[in-house]
Amino acid sequence: MVESKDVLDYPLAIKELSRDICNTIAELRHIDVERVGFGMAEARNRHSQYGQLAYITPLLFEGGVEAVAIKRVVTRPLSMKLGKGTARLEVTRYFKNPVAFAPDGKTRFMYLFTVMTPRFCNLGFDDKLTTIFHELYHIDPSFNGFVRRFPGRNWQHGSKTRYEAVCRDMCDRWLKKDPNPKLFSFLQWNYNQIFEHYASIRGRRFSKTQPFEISREEAIKLNPALK
Repeated sequence: MVESKDVLDYPLAIKELSRDICNTIAELRHIDVERVGFGMAEARNRHSQYGQLAYITPLLFEGGVEAVAIKRVVTRPLSMKLGKGTARLEVTRYFKNPVAFAPDGKTRFMYLFTVMTPRFCNLGFDDKLTTIFHELYHIDPSFNGFVRRFPGRNWQHGSKTRYEAVCRDMCDRWLKKDPNPKLFSFLQWNYNQIFEHYASIRGRRFSKTQPFEISREEAIKLNPALK
């Protein structure tokens, strides 16, 4: 029986693993892991093996801007004076993302990397490792707070077959570098097996962040190009 002081900080373990990956693999060297918040969230259906495994949350918009304007056409009923019917109006709304900081309260995160427990933990070793590469590869090459874009309608992945092949290739190249096994030993255990080695599992938890609406004036202060 392990002592109660033996606790596995699961997101921290993924961060340290990601640090080595990003220092080793050229395609990921643009990533500053100190500005990526690593956390975990509990899957709603703990017993299902299907569903989201992990995800990257960008904390800025395309191009690294703080605020965006979104135009939508809405249908509204005419006033009684104008008679019956509806009018189509173009409405502009302004949005920004929440801001998240490292525990030091000073380092601003550009992205959040979240794994879903216990679903992610119960993957096989190869699938866990490939999933980490998959999420890291989503981070834009300029590290501007937005995700990598691909041509075409499926702009987040491009060809999914090609995307997965690239991630698998990076994973294989990293393993061939003979990394320290201590970096990835925790990936060899499923959720229940973790408790054979540690008294508990913990980690920072991020709620799913969503852009929220702000005033036009505030949006322009954050992004003068919106004038």
